Amino acid sequence: MGLIKDFRSFAQRVHSYITVELLKTDYEKKLDFDPKTSTLYFAGEVIIISKRAENDAHELLKTVFKDRSKIWNSDEVLDDWKFDTEGKTPKKKVYHAGKAVNRIVAQDTKIKDFLDVTTKTVAINRKYLNG
Repeated sequence: MGLIKDFRSFAQRVHSYITVELLKTDYEKKLDFDPKTSTLYFAGEVIIISKRAENDAHELLKTVFKDRSKIWNSDEVLDDWKFDTEGKTPKKKVYHAGKAVNRIVAQDTKIKDFLDVTTKTVAINRKYLNG
């Protein structure tokens, strides 16, 4: 049973590596987000982020794609969302939105690290921006 688990893990890493290598030169061209349809274009895939446009994953991508090379502070994201950072914003709201984006992206691409997410910052992973 352990061999199967090890093989599956290895196969997922190889798949991720191959995907990155094949698309390395075209990431900037293929990487886009359409806020009208809540659609992310990444790794040759069309990924629907949300059926309804007003959710945190959608809003996060809308903010991040304003300057895709920027490392966004959680407070900057909340300011962009017009949240009062002094008020009653749920703890780790931006962090959870980033993790949700990564889950959605991983479902379609097997790439689990599209966004670099911490409790304080969020950004598009550099390897998908620069190749």
